[in-house]
Amino acid sequence: MSESAAGDLRGLAMAKSYWVDLRERVVGAIDGGASARSTARVFSISASSAIKWGQRWRSTGQVEASPVRGHRRSPLLDHAEWLLALIGEPADLTLEEICGLIGERGVSTSISSLWRFFNVRGISFKKGLRASEPPRADVALAREAWRQNQPALDPDKIVFVDETGTNTAMTRLRGRCKCSERLIGRAPQGHWKTTTFVAGLRNNAITAPYVVDRPMNGEILLVSSRP
Repeated sequence: MSESAAGDLRGLAMAKSYWVDLRERVVGAIDGGASARSTARVFSISASSAIKWGQRWRSTGQVEASPVRGHRRSPLLDHAEWLLALIGEPADLTLEEICGLIGERGVSTSISSLWRFFNVRGISFKKGLRASEPPRADVALAREAWRQNQPALDPDKIVFVDETGTNTAMTRLRGRCKCSERLIGRAPQGHWKTTTFVAGLRNNAITAPYVVDRPMNGEILLVSSRP
């Protein structure tokens, strides 16, 4: 072995010994009554290291670094099949609710752990609402009849009733400016209500425009749809 290589090995051995010695001196100071933060300043280490070394000494009586390294195996992996089946029906369970359900199986976990479990499997929290009536047999039959009759419809006689609306309350009410200065915003003068515009859409024109000073509801829709 060359002299330089032997020197390197001696340096590594001394560094390792010094590291354990440093831990012992830090823990000794804390055990003697000094605070972890003041001890960290004295030995030029981070406060978090001093706190962790002190906690390890009090809980295990050891000052050496823990032999455990890397990520521990998640307890959720043993219940992966159950978790993936759980979100099938109902699909709108919150992570908090899932955390409670898996807790009933004797598994202690957190919302962040559940989020990571689903995220790495490409499962996100989303929802799209649709009417509950289409699966009914009578509604499904009527919809199928409508599809079959569509080719016989005359496009010139079809009128679609559509609506849109505006609301001045949707303008932003707050902003940022220097302290002690008043921020003035601008918005159209209005009554802070919704104004709805309804019209019939033909293949070549818009007919029967209708403006109502309120949001759309069933009664307004029936009135605006009358021939």
